[in-house]
Amino acid sequence: MRFWMPVALVMFAAIATLAPAATAVAAEPITFAIKFPAGEIDHQTATMDTEQTFSGIALPAPEKDATKMSLRSTFKGIMSDATGSQVELTYDGVKMSMSNLGQDLSTELDKTLAAIVGAKVLVHFTPDGKVDKVDGVEAMVAKFPPGQAQAGIKQFLNGERIKDGFNIVVGLLLPTTPVNVGDTWETNVSQKMSKVEVKIKSTVKLVGIDEREGHKIAKLEFSGSGKIEPPATGIDPTMKIDRFDQNGTAEFDLTRGWITSQNLEQHMKGDIRLNSPGNTPTWLKIDQTVKATTTLTAAKAEATSSDSTKAPKPEPVKLEPSK
Repeated sequence: MRFWMPVALVMFAAIATLAPAATAVAAEPITFAIKFPAGEIDHQTATMDTEQTFSGIALPAPEKDATKMSLRSTFKGIMSDATGSQVELTYDGVKMSMSNLGQDLSTELDKTLAAIVGAKVLVHFTPDGKVDKVDGVEAMVAKFPPGQAQAGIKQFLNGERIKDGFNIVVGLLLPTTPVNVGDTWETNVSQKMSKVEVKIKSTVKLVGIDEREGHKIAKLEFSGSGKIEPPATGIDPTMKIDRFDQNGTAEFDLTRGWITSQNLEQHMKGDIRLNSPGNTPTWLKIDQTVKATTTLTAAKAEATSSDSTKAPKPEPVKLEPSK
């Protein structure tokens, strides 16, 4: 018996360099401006490890699940001007392992997910740094085997999910006004997943600025708590959450203009009520831990104009205060 619970994924983060850091003091308030310069290429690796235990009278013994996933992808800036930025996102590799009651489902999952390797989508950022459009998802999903596998993938891999993934990262971490080292700010993000809505309120702190090979790196710490709002009726599980919190660290490359690393740990405990027509509702307890990391390394920029020796001069896409 398997139940999937919404996880607030933090994706698309990066480490710009491995050089030793020297602490720098910011003399003026810092503005976090998102930039995807044309020709800029970055390689990303994201991992997520999930462990969860279910228990209750419906199970003869506690059921433990473990899932590990890693995803490699490449970002390439296609254009950047006053109308926004367009980024080509290529999925370079995906690996997923899963155990359920002693059964290893990894081989079957890898065969299914192999269809995504090499697929590309175009992601468009507005001038205020939000993703408003994702193209190419339908063609990517069509690569998966038809039938139940493809139908399941469509629920979790679609334009809205990719768009939300970017916007939640920005909304979870970044301030909407200039800040100084030592300042804190609150953020609120939400995402609908499988008819439920996940809401997270966080506090973020700018703990310092480092200098690395000419780049200014903002160091962030965050912690927050969340809640899950399920549908009122139907056969979908109804949840009562006793604990839902997360914390972690992140870095934002102020020179490059994007989140350059993130480490997150999330804990959730609660109860699930399974509603089945004609049967008495069944309650199960869940205890879940999620650990997620993202890193991104910069590659050499490529020229995108007809003159291969000159790349178009990029214009930054600034994250303006919300109105």
